Parts: sequence; structure tokens; C-alpha cells
Amino acid sequence: MLEVLFGNRTAGNLLLYLEGHSEGFANQIARDLGIPLNMIQGQLRRFERGGLLVGFYRKRNKIYRLNRFFPLLNELRAILRKALLKKGTWLIEKDPADGTHLSPRERLQLAASLTQQAELLNPHRRYQPFVRSFESFEKYETWRKKQKNPWLV
Repeated sequence: MLEVLFGNRTAGNLLLYLEGHSEGFANQIARDLGIPLNMIQGQLRRFERGGLLVGFYRKRNKIYRLNRFFPLLNELRAILRKALLKKGTWLIEKDPADGTHLSPRERLQLAASLTQQAELLNPHRRYQPFVRSFESFEKYETWRKKQKNPWLV
């Protein structure tokens, strides 16, 4: 939708990101949007040359944000906010695997199934505890008699 106005999808997504997060640096934006870094850097340079963005350094990172002195900033922000609301309040969709949309019971079921899948994928056996506990002294005695290693007792 915004690619019609800004020329390409990367430019629209970049502006939506900056409107939603207020600022960001190139690596962070590229990682969050899933767009190659060189494409993001090219759009950031283009918008900075045009006066739409302001870049400043915080430690070693160059942080970008919308230029508050840009003449059409209010109109641009209105367009971006409408686009954000239409997309569902944020450009970056929530990950359905994080479980935030699930009830507590569904979260426990998800955790149990993920644990079971992880155990199937793990080639190493689970560790055995060093200390063994017994319900009674008689059970301990029967266990001790079966042991061949004298150091276990």
C-alpha cells in the first residue's frame, strides 16, 4: 500500500517502523523487518539526504528518527498511523509461537509438547542424579545387596 507513495516496499516498511518505534539503527531495523541490511542503509541514506530523517550517533551506532522540522511531517505521520492501524497496530506481527495469545492451560500444553519434541531431538540421554532416595530402609538394603560396585554403597 505504501510502496505506491514511497516507490518501494522497503521505504514504506522503514517509515512504518520508525513511526511505531520512534527511532532505530540500521542493524536493528534490518533484523526486525527481515530485510537485507544494505537495502535498509540505502533507504536511510536517501531519506536523510531528503531531510525526512535525522541521523545522530549514540556511542558507535547511528540512530535514525523522523525529522521534526520536516515540512510535511504531520501529514506523513497521519498517513503512517492510518497504515499502522490498518495493519494491526504494529508492523511486526506477533509471533504465534511465543504463547502470549494463549490461556495458561494452553501455554502449559505448548510447553509440554515443546519439551517432548526437544527430548526426541536430543541425542544425549538425560543425566541420572548422583543421590538416590529410598522410601524405606528395607528398600535401600535390597538395592545395596544387588550392587556389584562397593563404592556405590
